[in-house]
Order: sequence, then C-alpha cells, then structure tokens
Amino acid sequence: MADYFRTTWSKLYFPKDMQGKTMQDRALAIAERKTNELEGRDEEYCGVNVTVEEDGVEFYSNELDIDHMIEIALALLDELKLDEAFFFSWADTCSRDRLNSFGGGACALKRGELPFWVDAMDLAREHFKR
Repeated sequence: MADYFRTTWSKLYFPKDMQGKTMQDRALAIAERKTNELEGRDEEYCGVNVTVEEDGVEFYSNELDIDHMIEIALALLDELKLDEAFFFSWADTCSRDRLNSFGGGACALKRGELPFWVDAMDLAREHFKR
C-alpha cells in the first residue's frame, strides 16, 4: 500500500510598515475563523496548517487542500487589505514508486483578482498542443 502526500510550506509576508503584534492578532483571528468555517463545512480537517508570526503567516501541510489554502489566503489578503501578491507551490509525492504519482503545481493570489494556478503535468502537456 502506498501513501500519497500533497506538501507545501510557504509564507505570506506582511509589508514592513504593517508588521507587529496588532497585525499578528488580526491575522490570527482571520485564519482561525476561516479554518473553523472550512472544517465545519466539510466536517473534516481543513488540510492546511497556519502559523501567524509578527512578519507574516506560514502555511504548511502534508495533506494540502489547495482550495482551502486559497480561501484562507484570500481572506487574509482581503481583510488585511494587503496589495502584494502571494505565491505558493506544492509537491505531490508518494511513499512508494508509482507511475504518475509525482508532480506539483503553483498558485498566484492577489487581492481583488481571481486565483491563478497551474499543475506541472497539465502545463507540460499543453506545451505541444499549441
């Protein structure tokens, strides 16, 4: 039997002039609220771990739910009024060698804009369809 993982570790940084305890407290409240909403809606683990520090918010997981991470990050960008873009990537891995069980992708988020994300395999396949 094989175990499959979708792993990420990335950080949404606060602008230098917004770093500090007040921003940290606001971000923590937003992240906790969104995580509780997601877990209540899906009745399971949200798929994203969040740690709030003075200079930003770290996201990490071995069981990443990309849609949930996007929801949490967009809530932070919107409610904290952060204009900087946030980028994250992930790796799809398997505990055993399995055909087509490895890959990954990346996502770009910006307040007021639709998320943009790519899957590595899909992007590679599209190359010769042009």
